[in-house]
Amino acid sequence: MQALASYQLIDIIGKDCTRFLQGQLTTSLDEPTSNKAFLSAVCNPKGRIVSLFHIFEIEQGFRLLVTSTNAENTINHLKKYAVFYKVTISVNNSRIFFAISSNENGHQEPNQQQAISLSNTELRIFIESSVNAELDDKQQDDSQWYSYMVQHGIAWIDGTTSEEFLPHDLNLPNQGAVSFTKGCFTGQEVIARMQYKGKLKQHLSLLSVENSDALEAKSTIFQNEKKVGEVVCFAANSPKGCLVLALVKDKADKSQFFQLSGENPPILKIIE
Repeated sequence: MQALASYQLIDIIGKDCTRFLQGQLTTSLDEPTSNKAFLSAVCNPKGRIVSLFHIFEIEQGFRLLVTSTNAENTINHLKKYAVFYKVTISVNNSRIFFAISSNENGHQEPNQQQAISLSNTELRIFIESSVNAELDDKQQDDSQWYSYMVQHGIAWIDGTTSEEFLPHDLNLPNQGAVSFTKGCFTGQEVIARMQYKGKLKQHLSLLSVENSDALEAKSTIFQNEKKVGEVVCFAANSPKGCLVLALVKDKADKSQFFQLSGENPPILKIIE
């Protein structure tokens, strides 16, 4: 197992917890359990994703797994809508570990009852409330997590990309992270209109680049000096090189190279 140091847990508990979250999440709360987490999001009234996370059930409520840099945004957004509900929203400082597949060799795991699987993936997380023990550098390397996420088309939202993208931009409906039958939630009208009346002109694509030094979330992608896309997130230390999830316009020539801005810009290429 390896520590997932760049993620944070947020606990939402209280007698009104389910009713409150049903009006905020893009998904229904019928599915999450204490040993299986589901991808979901909360959006602003314009349908832009404030936070993207995995959610699972805990005693008296639910727990969110979010990027650390977006934890504060997530809490602030939820607290704006929680004032009329009997709920408590707080950071949980337990340490998070992760493993990929159930057959990793050479890693000692906690009791299987403690494993929380992430829906539609081979990822599992483990929660450790005691954080006294020091971790070595190898244990704190979570590049394998990000590499897996990118290769499977699962984006993440950090502090710089909060409120930038619609769920459709990140392919969330096709990943089961948006329900169009659960009823109203914040941003639902905009998202439903895109689903039933809109036409996407750009889609999430997987690209590779040799040099990640100039890469940042929201970096503009060019082709023949025309803007054709935008970086959503990337895994800089993937075994397959730097892998990038980006929104790329459908009219772009996918067989040709892409570039970032600046002198001697890095070259990106679509991975089919």
